[in-house]
Amino acid sequence: MAIVLFVDDEEGPLRWHCIMLEKTGGHSVAFYRYAEDAMRHVESVAQDGCPDIIILDINMPADGRYANDPTNTDGRRTGIRLLRDICRVLTNIPPIIVLTQLRNPEILGEAREVYDKAVILDKLAASPRALLDEVNILLAGAQEAK
Repeated sequence: MAIVLFVDDEEGPLRWHCIMLEKTGGHSVAFYRYAEDAMRHVESVAQDGCPDIIILDINMPADGRYANDPTNTDGRRTGIRLLRDICRVLTNIPPIIVLTQLRNPEILGEAREVYDKAVILDKLAASPRALLDEVNILLAGAQEAK
């Protein structure tokens, strides 16, 4: 059983993804709607180890503004900032899946700059089963690398 950190501001539709990860995949899911809460979780577990895999949306609001809003300079975390902070805090970065419906190549490019090993999946195209399959593939690869 893997520990999955799942961060997305759209709680309703993504519940199916969590159910698939937990019920079918047998994984334990910590779900957070806000990047600030997720970062507190990461900081609290960083000493004891981290999640086995992280799934996050990069276009999450920070004080009502989204990642692609140039006025979002107040220091609150969007998904991009969360990704950057996770990579800064964790010494062993687990596999990361960016699950987003954002099609802005500039923002996706920024996510790749922050963590070039991130797997990017389209939220609208990836079924819960496809996400579970990708999680299992990445977890198997991480186990082989150890």
